[in-house]
Amino acid sequence: MGEKPVILCSSDIIESCFGKYKSIVKANKYVGITDLCLCISCLLGETNLEQTTHSMTKTKHIKKWRNKNIGVSLYEKRNTLFKKTG
Repeated sequence: MGEKPVILCSSDIIESCFGKYKSIVKANKYVGITDLCLCISCLLGETNLEQTTHSMTKTKHIKKWRNKNIGVSLYEKRNTLFKKTG
């Protein structure tokens, strides 16, 4: 039997990521949670202008995927109902 590799783990990384995510959710109250979940990957690692530009060009694809796979959020349903009655 050989030595097993030592793996150091810490919940600090996960807690930091969700802390950032919660602040994004708080600042974007009118965006669905489902849509904002897609931003979690942006909170991990370094970003630069090229990566951001590339991500922005994917917005149409994400919106199409969301509409096909997730559908309308409760906020959108409520908002549509309010517009019809208000």
